[in-house]
Amino acid sequence: MKKQEEQNSSPAPQPVQATVETPTALPAGGAVVSDTQISLSATSGATIYYTTDGSTPTKTNGHVYSAPIVVNSAMTIKAIAVRSGMRNSNILSASYTIIVPRSALDLINEASESGDWTDVTVTTFGDAGVTGVTAENLSAVQYNLEIDATPLPRTLAQIQAIVVETNQLMVVQTIYDYLRNPFGESAPDEEVFASAGITQVTASNLSQILDVLVTAYQDSQNPFSGGTPMSTKQDIQDVIDLYLQ
Repeated sequence: MKKQEEQNSSPAPQPVQATVETPTALPAGGAVVSDTQISLSATSGATIYYTTDGSTPTKTNGHVYSAPIVVNSAMTIKAIAVRSGMRNSNILSASYTIIVPRSALDLINEASESGDWTDVTVTTFGDAGVTGVTAENLSAVQYNLEIDATPLPRTLAQIQAIVVETNQLMVVQTIYDYLRNPFGESAPDEEVFASAGITQVTASNLSQILDVLVTAYQDSQNPFSGGTPMSTKQDIQDVIDLYLQ
């Protein structure tokens, strides 16, 4: 009887306290753009304490979560959820890095090195501040950016200079098209020469200069003439300068 009374007087087993759910972060971590807002959530009714300095959050260390956390530099958010009558949650740890947007200039330099122009369009050049790039000359500009000896990465001014040179060379090619076939191609005017970067050609001397250039080109095709080679912009300029002396 006494033994039975002792058994009846044993304390009732205590219920096991439930544990608060570990807080979750959205986005959960990783690379994000600057000023991304991180939302924390946990068991309903729980208070979330968090830190952003890498320290362990507690009720006495950290901030009470009440609004999304703005991430504008690399950081690690640690958070714990606390609710009366429940065990504290495990600690959430979510690390974030900032995605540094690549500028249009960066994209052009990267493509110049890799040869992959998938993400570079006429608009990209405009966004970088480069002028003179069109759908018609885009391929030539891309090619010359790949082969140019100017070290990478290049500045805006260096890229612009390559574009200008590319456009001039394309115009020079139209001049040579005429010199090869003066009776089948339209004659370039003084503005065409200026666009090619060739100087001293005016409306008043254009006709004579065209005649001189045609003759010089024909002579250059004769291996026995000893004339000026005619294949570059500078060759054309040299003939003009010599004529106008």
